Amino acid sequence: KVRLNSDQFSYLMRRAIGGSNPHGIRWSESKREQICSRSFAKGGFCMKEMDLKGRHGESCCIGIRGAMRHSRMQSQMAAIGRELGGNVSSYCPLIDILNEGVNTRPDVCVQFLFDKMACLDVTVRDTWSYYRNKKVKVTIDWFLRKKNFKEERGKHLKEVEKEKEKIYLEKCEANDCLFYPVAMDTWGGFGEGSTSRLISEWTQLLVDKERITTVEAESRIRLCIQVSAMAEMANNGLESLNRIRNCQKEMIVQRQSQSDQNDLHLGGRMEFFD
Repeated sequence: KVRLNSDQFSYLMRRAIGGSNPHGIRWSESKREQICSRSFAKGGFCMKEMDLKGRHGESCCIGIRGAMRHSRMQSQMAAIGRELGGNVSSYCPLIDILNEGVNTRPDVCVQFLFDKMACLDVTVRDTWSYYRNKKVKVTIDWFLRKKNFKEERGKHLKEVEKEKEKIYLEKCEANDCLFYPVAMDTWGGFGEGSTSRLISEWTQLLVDKERITTVEAESRIRLCIQVSAMAEMANNGLESLNRIRNCQKEMIVQRQSQSDQNDLHLGGRMEFFD
């Protein structure tokens, strides 16, 4: 079972409710705490402005634990494969591709669940970054013009699935393997192509194994995958909020210290004049 702790659950609930400031952040006049101070693994700091919704801290900052989010989702996909009776390994030994100068392999290899060995590659993409890169200004009016935002997110994830297929599909087919790109966005939505097809096939396997309804089986599989990645997004967001609050506390202490020094200075001058 995959569960959220109380802090993660509260963070994601505030995030889901929405609003301009779901986490109750109040910038100081200097807005010093608005600058992201997260460090990078290769050295240096982010130094970009954070937003009141927390999007930068949870999924946009280059310094976030994106690798941890990916690894959690990868591990969960492997765990589901094992639970359904498959022989699972991390990374497929048969598929090794040079992509943009880097050797890369699919994230999960599953045997004995399908007619052929299946290779899975997982990815989590930030929906807002996608529209920002498309230079789309996301406003309330923009949302109102979209009759079904789920379809918009689905288009984004279909593009992600195609990106993965360009890298792996031909090589997998040459090795007589199936390939499933598993794409999820930062709001828990899944790709409508290969991702949904894989979930449907795993749902049927779970129905046959545990004799439960299709709705319950699909819900359990989707929830397990969603929680694995979104727990790490919540961790990133909570860490970012803690950085903001700690910075604000330091600023209060510094102001108090400066005020005390001024009082001592003025007090000394008054004694001198007396």
